[in-house]
Amino acid sequence: MTIGFVIDSASDIPWEYAKELGVQVVSLNITFDDRTFKEDEQFDLEAYYARFVSDRKFIPKTAQPSPQQFVKAYEALIAEGKNAIVVVTISSQLSGTYNSARLAANFIKSSHPDVPVYLVDSLNASYSEVFILEEGIDLAKQGLPANEIATRLQEYVSRVQTRLFLQSLKYLHLGGRISIAKYLLGKFLKKMALVKVNAEGRNEPYGTVRDTRKGLFALINDATNNLKLFPRKACIVHTGNEPLATELEQLINEILPPLDLRKVLSRTSISAHTGPHGVAFIADFGAK
Repeated sequence: MTIGFVIDSASDIPWEYAKELGVQVVSLNITFDDRTFKEDEQFDLEAYYARFVSDRKFIPKTAQPSPQQFVKAYEALIAEGKNAIVVVTISSQLSGTYNSARLAANFIKSSHPDVPVYLVDSLNASYSEVFILEEGIDLAKQGLPANEIATRLQEYVSRVQTRLFLQSLKYLHLGGRISIAKYLLGKFLKKMALVKVNAEGRNEPYGTVRDTRKGLFALINDATNNLKLFPRKACIVHTGNEPLATELEQLINEILPPLDLRKVLSRTSISAHTGPHGVAFIADFGAK
């Protein structure tokens, strides 16, 4: 069995890395200035982040890919000779992307009945999808069939933890995530938010801090169960705030054992909802 893999652009997978792995990336859509853009390799991410600086009311909106976009990705893999496909998507609780992938899989079932498509709901977002994808590719190299890979990956999602630190509550308020009262109180008290993706795949605020270093430490501490568990891999995902990402990187190196640590700039799946003041710590604890 030759297995192909599909992931969505909400994963923040670097384009060159996706090519290296030979996976198909299905782009989400981003809307601003009454225009809709695909979050693909041609999307001007630098100009997008610059808008947060030039326009204080800049609130972009993300939207799921169409089923046709997934069909195109599946058919590209079939044309390459893949006879089974595994798809990893952003949490079904955060986006309709999983449903688009499912509808496309149903189409392939009728048009290419000999090529099964298996879906994995990451119940997470951003680079967590990449860690799940990497586990799937490793299992494929071991010779496991696609259906078993998908089953194992759906169990594996709990082994990847995501924590976010937001220096401003502004975009959570503008995006309708918190009330104006909570926003104004937080602003008055100079509070910064801690958010996690919970087991159901939803964003869940779990605390506030006033000190940046304490906030960054809280990310690591909560994800590692008070430093009782240590990830084998981790990724720092920032929304255009390189100094904050570097500060988190230094803290990780101070308090965690050596690990495969990566750092990426988020595209729009996180930043459209958090603004340019956030950083995420995504930790992969490996199979049980």
